[in-house]
Amino acid sequence: MISVRYQKSISKSMPHKAMSIVRGLILATIIFSPLPLINFMQVLTLVFIPISPKIFRAINRFFANYYWGFLVFMIERVSRIRVDIIGDDVPIKENAVVDCNHQNVSDIPLLMVLAWRKKRLGDLKFFAKDAVKYIPGPGWGMFFLDCLYVKRNWLSDRQKIDSTFKKFRTHKIPIWIVSFLEGTRITPEKLAHSQSFMKRRGLPITNNVMAPRTKGFIASVTSLRSELQAVYNLTLHYPSGIPNLWQLFNGDCKEVTIHVKRTAIEDIPEADSDLESWIQNEYLAKDRLIDKLNLESNTLSYT
Repeated sequence: MISVRYQKSISKSMPHKAMSIVRGLILATIIFSPLPLINFMQVLTLVFIPISPKIFRAINRFFANYYWGFLVFMIERVSRIRVDIIGDDVPIKENAVVDCNHQNVSDIPLLMVLAWRKKRLGDLKFFAKDAVKYIPGPGWGMFFLDCLYVKRNWLSDRQKIDSTFKKFRTHKIPIWIVSFLEGTRITPEKLAHSQSFMKRRGLPITNNVMAPRTKGFIASVTSLRSELQAVYNLTLHYPSGIPNLWQLFNGDCKEVTIHVKRTAIEDIPEADSDLESWIQNEYLAKDRLIDKLNLESNTLSYT
């Protein structure tokens, strides 16, 4: 059974629809217009690398806190989206590997809401596709924050990942390592392909998440274990369906749930094979949780 629910646009009268489009364009301009200036200022910070890498990182962390904090403000105060964070509470300023199911680009700014509340917004280190680094604005900006651009080819990615993690260990850099283990945004076609893969491998079939790609996760936990306090498994749920970025900021998306499961690093398996089995079981639990949240949101819509 394929289970991917997209957000439906709210039905509006012509005047309201026109106002909604104007509002969306204004918001898009406000959101994206600062990026060229931020990129320019980030380039200027390169002069600090031979003098003080610590100052270089501090300035770029400030830029990330400023811009990503602005996105959080837009979500919660301007678009008035209710973000309910449930499950385990997590400490302030804890180093962690953060995994989340991936449904659309809108997932990313919503994860920033949690990071902002836990004072780790400027410390986000994303695993991102290699092509993203060529995108002016967010792609260039993430480069200055030591985000990890990968080609999904372990032989070519491993050396780069190991080098970046060594930097984190050596300089005791505060981190939230964010990875979407499904490797791409879920769609009915991609989910069907993943289900075929699970069937061939004799794995349990999931309907709401795709099979996790485990090598990057295993490398993160193994290499950074001495620096980490926990692993967070996040389940992002949209009660009214998955919104695109336009719908997120334009008022069509009204509420979001982020379920947090925190596992202390000392409770995470050490052997690669055990760690792989552990994260696969976490994805089975995530799939069941989404079924439960879907059922609850459907029940509420009829009461």
